[in-house]
Order: sequence, then structure tokens, then C-alpha cells
Amino acid sequence: MTETPSPRRERLARAASRVGLVASALAVFTSGWLAMSTDDWRKVTVITVLGGVAGLVAAWFAKRAR
Repeated sequence: MTETPSPRRERLARAASRVGLVASALAVFTSGWLAMSTDDWRKVTVITVLGGVAGLVAAWFAKRAR
């Protein structure tokens, strides 16, 4: 038997998802800014990969926030 979550718990989960979405989007923006400010290709590659992971996390949070 599954228990339905309370309305308060649903609002809290939705708010947490939105905060996670904003934080992940900020991480994507920051990684792009950092990647553009360096000339070292190794750093650009690592930062780009981290930005991609942050983008995937942002997409996951966006799906949960709906």
C-alpha cells in the first residue's frame, strides 16, 4: 500500500527542486564563463564536462519541479 504525500511535503519537494534547478543552472553558466576565460585546453575540457553534468542535473531538477 502506497502512502500519498501530504500537500505540505509536495510543496517542500517542489521548492527544493526549484532551488536545485537554479543552483544547477548557475553552475552551467559559471562553467561556461570559466571555460571562456582560460586558454588551457585541459581546463576547458574538464570545465565543459562539469558544465554538461550540471546541465543534466538541471534537467532532472526541472522534471521534478513540474
